[in-house]
Amino acid sequence: AAEALLALGRDEAVIPWVTGYRKRLPGSPKPGLPVDSGTWFEALGSFGRYADWAACFEEELRDENWRTVLNVWVPRLLPGMVGAAWHGAIRAGHAVRSLERGESPAKIRELARALAYWAARYQSLPGFPVPRAGLRSPLDAIGAVPVLPDEERLMKGLIYEKVRRLDGFAPFAQVINLTEPPDDIAPFAVDLFEAFARVYLANAKTRGGVITFIHGVTGPGAVCLMAACLLPDIGRVALRYAWQASAALYAAIGREIDRAPCDAYDEPIEGLVTRAVETGDEHAVKFTEVCLRAHRMDPRSAWGARHDAEGRTTGIEHQEGGAMKLSDYFENATGLSILSTADSAGAVNAAVYSKPHFVDEETVAFIMADKLTHHNVQQNPRAAFLFKESGEKYVGRRLYLTRTKEIQDPQLVGEMRRKKHAEVSGKYSNENKFVVYFKIDKVLPLIGDKE
Repeated sequence: AAEALLALGRDEAVIPWVTGYRKRLPGSPKPGLPVDSGTWFEALGSFGRYADWAACFEEELRDENWRTVLNVWVPRLLPGMVGAAWHGAIRAGHAVRSLERGESPAKIRELARALAYWAARYQSLPGFPVPRAGLRSPLDAIGAVPVLPDEERLMKGLIYEKVRRLDGFAPFAQVINLTEPPDDIAPFAVDLFEAFARVYLANAKTRGGVITFIHGVTGPGAVCLMAACLLPDIGRVALRYAWQASAALYAAIGREIDRAPCDAYDEPIEGLVTRAVETGDEHAVKFTEVCLRAHRMDPRSAWGARHDAEGRTTGIEHQEGGAMKLSDYFENATGLSILSTADSAGAVNAAVYSKPHFVDEETVAFIMADKLTHHNVQQNPRAAFLFKESGEKYVGRRLYLTRTKEIQDPQLVGEMRRKKHAEVSGKYSNENKFVVYFKIDKVLPLIGDKE
């Protein structure tokens, strides 16, 4: 996003954005086993070896020109670009454009880490590209992409987990061969952007949908940044894998395509950029940059809808109330959660808790150990749950709750935990646990509404 801010001409916003974002990042792990030329493929998709991959690419970039390293490794990584919702490839594309502006050790290091993340999050899809001629454009081919039936979909989970359901879906194997870029890749690229922007418009109805389908546009946008430094044949193959990766998001998670005519966008571009920057959201910034880049390549009127959709990244992500389901919000949002309770005498306690488990849109449940919070709700059924989203802004939800019942069932506790967490061991795993249910009495934004 920092590089995209520079591309948007907002140099002054870079340092404030980076300062805020870096607080969300963990420290860099130390490398263990080296990734060598004979066994590198065994380490693909192993996130535990991210540091090993970073050391590998830092060494290669010390010995070779970065463009040479790019043309050696991108073909190896292309089949796995959908991993971690495109983030490795997206990061690599922006690192490449930054290096094109001017080289520095810090920029070389960023490229190494981007390629390392791509390799560590590698996730392949069914199908392999074969040379074909005279195929339709992405805008025409998107209608032929088979979508995963509901009974085979993963309805809750991370993007990469949902996409993994395509591994056993035989019809998807043909998708990579539905379209193929010609020697002049620019018109193909613009059609690719528009195809998945239309997928975004039709499916970005929840915060999770917004984040998911934005990547269907920003991913190919990043590949086009890399293509400028790739050999022509590699660049064309890269765009085919970009098509496949974004089609995978649609096939595994999406449902429809927006084919409605679009009105011309008649607002000042500078205002659009300002809106994106003010969100502080990296997805909004990158999405806006790709749309404006596509507009410069081909100012078709359809980009007006894309520009208007950019507002949806904040309108849905940060709306207070509205049509968005509360369960979808909590499924996708990250941040800090606090549950406040009081005993029969009114003595208040506040404790850090996980996000609630949603039974339906009016009922939530928490797993509680037999400690003060649990004791309090047995005496006083009222509770207040506060959630602040990650980031600098004070955005989130307040839930006012009333306890309705509780169950002591170790099997149910285990099932609920496995939906959100890894297995646990030690003292916590041996404590008595209760599933405590609450009715949602009221939902308010984190700040505002006079309460």
